[in-house]
Parts: sequence; structure tokens; C-alpha cells
Amino acid sequence: MRVGLLLLTALACAGSAPTTGASPARVPRDRPAASALKAPVPTCGARRGSQRGPGPRRVRPIPPLPKPETAAENQALTWAPVTQTSGPIELWGVPDGMDGFVVCDALSRPMMIERLALTSRLRSPAGQPVKVAGTLTRDANGTGAFAPSRVVARARATLAGPIPRLKEIASAVAQVDLGPLSHPSYAQATSEQCRSPQWTSEVTQALLSSPAHQTAVSPDGRLLVAVLRGPRMPPGKGIVFRYLQVCVVFDLRRWSVTNLLVDVEGWVEE
Repeated sequence: MRVGLLLLTALACAGSAPTTGASPARVPRDRPAASALKAPVPTCGARRGSQRGPGPRRVRPIPPLPKPETAAENQALTWAPVTQTSGPIELWGVPDGMDGFVVCDALSRPMMIERLALTSRLRSPAGQPVKVAGTLTRDANGTGAFAPSRVVARARATLAGPIPRLKEIASAVAQVDLGPLSHPSYAQATSEQCRSPQWTSEVTQALLSSPAHQTAVSPDGRLLVAVLRGPRMPPGKGIVFRYLQVCVVFDLRRWSVTNLLVDVEGWVEE
């Protein structure tokens, strides 16, 4: 009996003790703390299912943009066969909405892009990277045709919306002097345009207002290339057309920019 009275007395004293001071207030086990009642706020880069408790989630730091690479005029990319394989194959590519299946080698210089003609309809939205099982054939000139049989997988990431970090990309690209990369006839005028005070805003507005006019994905489905067109370059009129061209390479697994390749795209219309 004496032991029981002592225990009750101790419990009563503990319950009446002030909650301010060095000892923090205790939360009963059958009622969660107020902070635990709030749903965790999703954070960029955190994986689904990685939350183990009410504490703060890890935020993967955003890596800095890579320094833009440069290439001479019309040398950043080329249309060429990307894979020499023929016969049955499972291949990643991007349907272009015009009976074409576009693949690329984003690591080669120049970058290689190939459009394979689809011999039958592919039930997949244009612009979304997909892995397709089918048969690849080539004619005597090396032109490829792809007969799809089924869609094996679809990429979760797509460029249906705005390109991530586009303002940062534009700012980095605007620091490049395209004059030394240009055709000698337009080198000086191109440098003057790139050094003009309004050049950064012109690049930003052009890249923000025009979507990627070409997208392709590597055969393994890891790297996606988006080709963007910037402002028109000198001479700016007549039958000579020259534009800033930016090739942005994304890692689809991390959804991050891995490369920026810049040149001038030029042609003559007669």
C-alpha cells in the first residue's frame, strides 16, 4: 500500500509540473503532434514513397546548367542514320505526327538525328517518347523504314509543356558570340548583333515564344534532344535565312539538362 501511494504521488507531481523551461512538452502517444497532421509538401526531386515520417523531405539540389558548346554554322546537327541495326528491334523514338519516328545520337558531334518512316500507324501521341517493338529495314541508299508492332513503354517525361529552365538557357546562350562561328560573309554583322544591348531579351523572347521545332530521343530512351530556333540573324532580309539554333539535351531519368549545343542554322531560298 505504501508503495502504491508513493507511485500515485509521483504521477500527480509529474502531471502538475510546468511545461515551460528546459523540459519540452510531451505529446500523448495516442494523439499525433500538430505538425504531424499536416500533409508533407511535395518537393522537386524527391522520389515518391521516400517519405518515412513527419520530418522535412530531402530536396535534390538543382544542378547548374552546363556551359554551352558551340559549333560552326550548320554544324551542330546532321541528318544521318543513328542505328545500323536491321530486322526485329525494340527502339525508343519520338512520333512526329507525320508518319515519322525520330531517333538521335545526342552524344555525337555533330548530333545525329534520323527520321524513320513508319510503314503502319503507331497509336501514340506525337511528341511523347515511346519504346516500340517492330522491324527496321533499310533500302539501298540507307534510308530507314520502321514497321511498328506494339508499344512496349512510354516515357513519363515529355516536352508537351514549356521547356524547363528556358529563361536560364536563353541567358546562357546569349553570352555566346556567334560571329566567329558564322559564314565569313556575315561574321562581323553577327558579332555586332550578339553584342547589342537588346540581344539577351531578343533571345529570351524568341525561345519562349517558339516551341521546339524538332525533338528526338536516343535509342536507349535516356537522352532527349529539343531543337529550338532563336532570333533571325544578319542579313535579316532577302533570300538568305539565318537563325540562332539551340540544341538542348535532357536526361529523361533525372529530367535535367545535360548539354547545350549552339550554332547558326542557315539556308538560301531561291
